[in-house]
Amino acid sequence: MTIGQLIDSLHVKGVSLSLVEGKLQVAAAKGKMTQEILQLIRENKASILDFLYSSNSVMDIPIVKRDQPLPLSYAQKRLWVLDQIEPGQSQYNIPASLVLEGKLDVDALEGALNDIVDRHESLRTTFMSDDGGEPYQVIHEAKTLQVQQA
Repeated sequence: MTIGQLIDSLHVKGVSLSLVEGKLQVAAAKGKMTQEILQLIRENKASILDFLYSSNSVMDIPIVKRDQPLPLSYAQKRLWVLDQIEPGQSQYNIPASLVLEGKLDVDALEGALNDIVDRHESLRTTFMSDDGGEPYQVIHEAKTLQVQQA
């Protein structure tokens, strides 16, 4: 069993491993940490740490400036190409509706929606094309949304 497989099997059993300030952090739901699991972690601690260190360096997402055209991710480019073939289609949208009963706290709803839009750049991203037809993305600043009551 590889260290990656070991970490995955522990995760399935409700035990998660992470690095916190360079130290191995073990978290488990109550009753999930057995002596057998604890011993397995102790025996493989050095290899687990090596794996987590190397995974963290690979998984870091670089910070890029937002004041320049940004390339599309592979997934974004696929959607852009589909839109070029059949403009305006919505096959990747998943509509859903929800009926809420009771008094609506409009201020809380506005605050929650604004927090979501502020936190998730994908909700503020549009695709553009340069003079050569090559797509790029523009991430817009968050604007304050207001819920209009009917």
